[in-house]
Amino acid sequence: AGNVMEWCADWFDENYYSDSPANNPLGPETGTYRVLRGGSWGEAATYLRVAYRTHNSPSPGFDYYGGFRCVSSLNITSDSFIALSPSDGQTPGDSPLGTAVINLIPGINMISLPNQPEDPYTARSLIEQIHQSKYPQDDGDNLVPGGTVTDVNWLIRYDLVDQKFRSYVWSIDNLQDDPEDTNPSDGIAQIPNPGFDIEGGQGYIVNVSSARSVQFVGTVWDGVLNPLAPSLEPKSPQTWAFILLGQLPPQLTSQLENHSVRVTNLQTGRQLAETTGLQSQFRLPMVDSLQESIVHQGDLIRVEVCEPSGQRVADAEFVIGTEELATAYRRVNLQYNPIPDLTRLRQNYPNPFNPETWIPFDLSQEGEVKITIYDLAGHQVRLLPMGRKPAGIYHSQQRSAYWDGKTETGESVASGVYFYSIQTEDYRETRRMVILK
Repeated sequence: AGNVMEWCADWFDENYYSDSPANNPLGPETGTYRVLRGGSWGEAATYLRVAYRTHNSPSPGFDYYGGFRCVSSLNITSDSFIALSPSDGQTPGDSPLGTAVINLIPGINMISLPNQPEDPYTARSLIEQIHQSKYPQDDGDNLVPGGTVTDVNWLIRYDLVDQKFRSYVWSIDNLQDDPEDTNPSDGIAQIPNPGFDIEGGQGYIVNVSSARSVQFVGTVWDGVLNPLAPSLEPKSPQTWAFILLGQLPPQLTSQLENHSVRVTNLQTGRQLAETTGLQSQFRLPMVDSLQESIVHQGDLIRVEVCEPSGQRVADAEFVIGTEELATAYRRVNLQYNPIPDLTRLRQNYPNPFNPETWIPFDLSQEGEVKITIYDLAGHQVRLLPMGRKPAGIYHSQQRSAYWDGKTETGESVASGVYFYSIQTEDYRETRRMVILK
């Protein structure tokens, strides 16, 4: 268990180890798949055991988290190091420059730094390098107003120290306030934001809008690291990484300790992420280690902020559209929406009104909600089906029920007193309102 899962020569049989020899089990004699053992850098802790077994077949995407051992006899003498000595005129540590090419497909790609550049890369300079490989003559002219690279959206790395994903979203992070600006009255000056350092031997995830070949010049080795296979059928892009950028409501900015944010794909029922240690502005990179899509077009995504007790206090929902699939990130502003203790029908506003009004309510648990309007004689004037709603506070005009003062047939009602009621699966309440024309 470690950086990658180990591909073994043993054939895989899920029932073999239940009755295999205790010492040196050789595996079944035949099979379809080879054994993978241990976990990789992208796996959950439960899989990081040498005793863990699974299986798979070779594939281009598998290279990033699976590997194997090369075993051979090796006799080393002092003469073996002659070839490693510096050549004439070359100082120790010098290596010839090499050129390596990485091919990127539209969408999400996993890459690593193929060689050591003369000037170390940062997140910003690596994105610029990837961008300029597509537009080599632009010299920055292909940047749209605001400094946004047209087709390199973001870069993600995995921080080995705190074991969290870090992201650099170009449209948001490419500039930062100048701390040495001595005259902020004329507007705070902004300077380029380098972002995190790019290191050799680490994997990075990058999102681009179009295919290109990126050339890297540096020491160590050269060659195309992932040559394209023209004979293979092109695969549909997979959105296996996605960045959520969030803004918490002001009611929560002073009480963030131990609060958590949870992201769920309501279309599939899959929980995409959950984390603590929030700030008023937060970002949450979500990565599937098996490179399977975590979102598809039309998926409904729910974002919830919860107290340590698990009680939700803020939320937001959005639908994955073509823009979200193309850029693989989304900004959300969460609304303060704690779960109330009781279901209640609130007074409509404005009241009296002409011709429209809003009907607020509290919902203590998820359920179907109906709002019905009656006249003084008790006859139904209008039914406002709200659908199935999650528990929360529905007070704003965007969330409460809306009545335009018309009947089911579209006729405007007369002035007078009317009644409105809320009905859920286990609750009903009625209140009065007045139309004045």
